[in-house]
Amino acid sequence: MTGRRLLEVTFIDGRPVLLLTPDDGQLEELAALVDQANRQRVYRGALPIPAASPFVGAARHVVALARLVPRTEPKIASVAVSSEALIDTKTAGELLGIGERAVRKRIRAGTLPARRFGTTYWIDRKDLVA
Repeated sequence: MTGRRLLEVTFIDGRPVLLLTPDDGQLEELAALVDQANRQRVYRGALPIPAASPFVGAARHVVALARLVPRTEPKIASVAVSSEALIDTKTAGELLGIGERAVRKRIRAGTLPARRFGTTYWIDRKDLVA
């Protein structure tokens, strides 16, 4: 196997998403190794690993699906957002006359709608007026 990571975790809309980056049959090789190790356990008289068979089956399905999907880079649509439409918590605090921690507290309480990208909350300027 190469030095590239096979699986990566990213967050979309605040939820963890597992990204698979199969390369040179790495996932297929990993599934074969897990299957072989599980079969050896059973052959030696040990109980099979409960998660091994579902993992191997799912990995083989993913490999089969990956072969059906063309290997092209996804096209990301650009979204035009005014730089003044969304503001961070520091700017929102200055406009509301409160501290940045108080803004984050209101966001967590649900009284101030915001979107989170990475570690930064972004607030629509229109929501501050309401």
